[in-house]
Amino acid sequence: MRFSVRMLLMGVMVFFAAGMVFAAGEPEVEEGITEPVTVIVPAGPGGGTDMVARIVGENIENYLGHEWRITNMPGGASVPAQEEVQRSRADGHTLLLFHTMMHTTEAMGVSPFTWEDYEPIARLATSPGILTVHSDSPWQTVHELQQYGKDNPGELTYAMESGGTSHFLGVGIGMALGIDWTLAHIGGGADRVSALHGRHVDAAYEVVGTMNPHIEAGDFRGLAVLAEERTDFAPDIPTMKEEGFDIVFSMPYYVFAPKGTPQAAIDMLVDAVEQTVADPGVQRRLAGIDHEPGFLAGEDLRAALRDEVIFINEWAAEIED
Repeated sequence: MRFSVRMLLMGVMVFFAAGMVFAAGEPEVEEGITEPVTVIVPAGPGGGTDMVARIVGENIENYLGHEWRITNMPGGASVPAQEEVQRSRADGHTLLLFHTMMHTTEAMGVSPFTWEDYEPIARLATSPGILTVHSDSPWQTVHELQQYGKDNPGELTYAMESGGTSHFLGVGIGMALGIDWTLAHIGGGADRVSALHGRHVDAAYEVVGTMNPHIEAGDFRGLAVLAEERTDFAPDIPTMKEEGFDIVFSMPYYVFAPKGTPQAAIDMLVDAVEQTVADPGVQRRLAGIDHEPGFLAGEDLRAALRDEVIFINEWAAEIED
């Protein structure tokens, strides 16, 4: 009898030990944010996406209780950065900070990922963009550029990054102006600015924060802003709508978490982002790079993402044709 009791006790101990080993090998996901958050940015340091990430990241600890650690992963049409986030644990401690290029690369078949592969957390900010030419160019207005394009089909060159937002906007602007211009694959924003500086292209689109310093220095001329209304960041430049062209676009910056992230972690992140973006100091810093706070979350955010995909797909059809 003693032997049987001893064996029973040993069996119980082995059972619990095995359970502890299994638990150690498969740790449960914490439901809140309990440590610093890694934010993957599919762009290099110094650009608009990186600056928005760092402005928010340097202040969010005041509201989240943990810092954001920014990791830049440029290149590969954002696929390596998105794969990194997709491989991470769905616990809210690894995030993706990105913009409309998520939709454009998927529409072009370059990336397998869509926003629906993630848990959307929030939109942080927006930045209107400007259709810009070199200051030495003969075109003083968008109408003069349009007329030249109509008189000389295919001669105007527009700087873009294949599959990127600038590519789709090149198609959209060309459609709005009713011109056939040449879309020149130049590369990222810095490369496109350099190409316009060197007069290797005739026109380029970039966010206000990127183009304004060159406009103010007298190197570039802003023809039209693609915002719904004139922006305080470039008050003397008319909108495309004012000029009679129905095209509106402002670059949005979003934060996404891996699919399956617990709701408690999502709620903590949403609340912290909302408070951070509403912080007057953060708003001043965003304004300093010509970006506007643009917090969205929940169903409003999902609706905005769905609407973006619709018009991106419309332009994608034009590219394929």
